[in-house]
Amino acid sequence: MPEVSPASHFRVLVIDDTAAIHDDFRKILHPEMTASPRLLAAVSAVLGPRENAASRKIFEVDCALQGQDGLAMLRQARAEQRPYALAFVDMRIPPGWDGIETIRQLWAEDPTLQAVICTAYSDYSWNQTVQALGDTDNLVILKKPFDNIEVLQLAHALTQKWAATRAAQARMADLDEAVRQRTAELRSSEERFVLAFQASPMPSALQNLADRSYLDVNAAFVRLSAYAREDLLQCPPEHLDLWADPVGWADVFDELRAQHPVLERRLQLRPRKGAVREILFSAQPLSIGGQACALTVLQDVTDQLRLENQLRQAQKMEAIGQLAAGIAHDFNNLLTVILGYTADTAGEATLPPALRDNLAQVRSAAERAATLTRQLLVFSHQQASQMIPLDLATVLFGLREMLGRLIGENIEITWNCPAGLPRILADSAGLEQSVINLMVNARDALPRGGRILVHLRSAQLDADGARRHPEARPGRYVSLAIADNGCGMPPAVMNRLFEPFFTSKPVGKGTGLGLSTVYAIVHQLRGWIEVESTVGHGSTFTLFIPALEEEVATPALDGPPVVNTASTVRRGNERVLLVEDDPFIRSMLTRFLQREGYRLTAAMDGPSALDAWAAAQGQFDLLITDMVMPNGLSGAQLTERLRDQNPRLKAILISGYSPELLDTGAEQLKSIRMLMKPFTHEKIIETMREVLDAPGAS
Repeated sequence: MPEVSPASHFRVLVIDDTAAIHDDFRKILHPEMTASPRLLAAVSAVLGPRENAASRKIFEVDCALQGQDGLAMLRQARAEQRPYALAFVDMRIPPGWDGIETIRQLWAEDPTLQAVICTAYSDYSWNQTVQALGDTDNLVILKKPFDNIEVLQLAHALTQKWAATRAAQARMADLDEAVRQRTAELRSSEERFVLAFQASPMPSALQNLADRSYLDVNAAFVRLSAYAREDLLQCPPEHLDLWADPVGWADVFDELRAQHPVLERRLQLRPRKGAVREILFSAQPLSIGGQACALTVLQDVTDQLRLENQLRQAQKMEAIGQLAAGIAHDFNNLLTVILGYTADTAGEATLPPALRDNLAQVRSAAERAATLTRQLLVFSHQQASQMIPLDLATVLFGLREMLGRLIGENIEITWNCPAGLPRILADSAGLEQSVINLMVNARDALPRGGRILVHLRSAQLDADGARRHPEARPGRYVSLAIADNGCGMPPAVMNRLFEPFFTSKPVGKGTGLGLSTVYAIVHQLRGWIEVESTVGHGSTFTLFIPALEEEVATPALDGPPVVNTASTVRRGNERVLLVEDDPFIRSMLTRFLQREGYRLTAAMDGPSALDAWAAAQGQFDLLITDMVMPNGLSGAQLTERLRDQNPRLKAILISGYSPELLDTGAEQLKSIRMLMKPFTHEKIIETMREVLDAPGAS
């Protein structure tokens, strides 16, 4: 067996009839040779900061212009026991072999070689490629022109896979050699073999190749399978039903009977108790006492795969959260200006009624846009939830008109929302988002029309009732069920229902984020979701949300809730330092606050605010500052510095979004009043009076 290359040093073979392509691969895989800042930045993006360079992989790149030359270099490398881990092969290499024939020749010499076909054309379909080269996981197709980072990532992933495969081959080869030696000395070595076999932490078994029956199993295999050792040795394998894919397991033994070892084949094992486990199955054919057998070694990678999936999910959610954070601040700044000037203009007594109605529509649209932004941030878990006591029936009533338009006229919606239900502690935007997502999901299950039932009720769970769901607890709940008589869902879809980015809808018809958002919001409320579905009969999603201890009667849904719009906020004459980097918001607030009698000084960022503070010798009653500002000084930091000079300074932080706002460890924020954008003229005046009239610093 050739020596396995060090884990950090890999040889890469590039076969392309264009010499410039050779240079491109050298620059990508060994950028230090050229010191290109752009390539070094790409390397850092994939591998981390340069200070970790000692732990990076080193790629030794060799190049050939023709497939025949590449094959000769491969043979020479194996003879030197310095094999290639990876080959990048062009599809068209005139006048000699094409890419398919070249890879076939390379694999005939070294089957473990990882190969990447680079092509700008569709000379072969994937099925034709598989037919020509066989069904293999050692092949990747890379479309030209390719991205540098993509090439670098492929190189890292495939060389790591190559190293793992060769390490497994080395282990299996060593094991095969040990078995052959022990077979020749069976009488003297049997006891030592049995001891080593039974003590191995890897689940292992000896199986008869003829009927696949178990001749022996070790303690680790017994633990993994959850069967008694006697059952494993006495029952025919087909009666045990250990493998979730019997056909795939049978194929493995066909290979073993042909004396082909099997290395780390992905299979699913079904234990007698518990969930199905993901297994890497390795086996080596051997002969014991003239009987054809196989030594099988299993590696349970279920937890590893789950962690990898969690990491991928965390990265997806982080990317979406960054997108939401990036748009929220600027978008909410714009909405603040729109809402502010709209409300101010609408308050003029001489305004014509038609224009006043138009402004009301503008304000309504801006408020809906603000709700959409808040929902996006709630989904990405980067928006502080505003938990308040809510009447779920009132929330549903407020959505009825909009949902009627959204669902369509060919679907009948029945609302069963009785009065007298307890309130819940929740975020209004989150609840609205959950209901909308579930209703849209029900609509999509009814392409030819049908019925949707929305049923709201109070539920009391005792200890027995709580056992039906792992997240349930005894207590009183408000239950919201949304049922449809649509197409229903098969078990395979039900099992993945709340996975982010999973969708059973056609491409372009769904993002896979709707139900995962509902799950996240309900889970945040310490509730849970139960789902029932039958193919061809429909689905029912039931949300259970803890009820508040107090008993609060809810109004019947025969009219909208009454909102008191009368303003009782009084004017003021205190000195206010306003710090806002957006010129439109700064101008708007300056106009509004001065009109209300406040003595205002405006600054565009933290440093200019410090200058204004010094010029006025700190004679301010209130600081109003944006959270996110340029020039290295955030609103929280500015407040902290000014309060060091005047501990009694009162402050209001305004923001459309800020990571600092969500940092529960930010002690300086706990004593500062927050005002989230967008807000109206009335809201900021009301907040100012509450802060200024409160005793002590706020």
